[in-house]
Amino acid sequence: MVCVPKFAHIPEQYVRTKDDKLALDRGFTLDVALGEKPVRFAESYFRTTRGFGAGRPVRLQDWQRDYLIPLFGWVHRESRLRRHREATLFCPRQNGKSFLCSLIALYMLAADGEHGPDVMLLGTTSEQTSVVYGEIVESIRQSPELESALHITE
Repeated sequence: MVCVPKFAHIPEQYVRTKDDKLALDRGFTLDVALGEKPVRFAESYFRTTRGFGAGRPVRLQDWQRDYLIPLFGWVHRESRLRRHREATLFCPRQNGKSFLCSLIALYMLAADGEHGPDVMLLGTTSEQTSVVYGEIVESIRQSPELESALHITE
């Protein structure tokens, strides 16, 4: 008889902690296809807004994919409710945090499938918040599909 761990179907990099293993015991699973939805959303509709590649289609970095897939992919097997309702991101300056926050906000607003989503931007300063809001506005303006679906008020 071969004993297969209950998380054998989940890629190893997404079962990182004891809490991940406990979540499996509590009825959660990682649906990688569901977790990849925000990745596909970004790579289908977003353009780089600044720097050398401005205007080119976005290709997420590995760390960004590895952040989004577990954040959106861990769901309860029966209810399909997400395991994570809040998230924290720590990384050095100039590594795409504002872009990633704008992506999450736009995904939750336009593509998550929730009826009447309530998406808020909060920062410790108005400058922080305005940087992310600026990313959102620029991302919408550079995507004909997003621009036709969303109305920007400033």
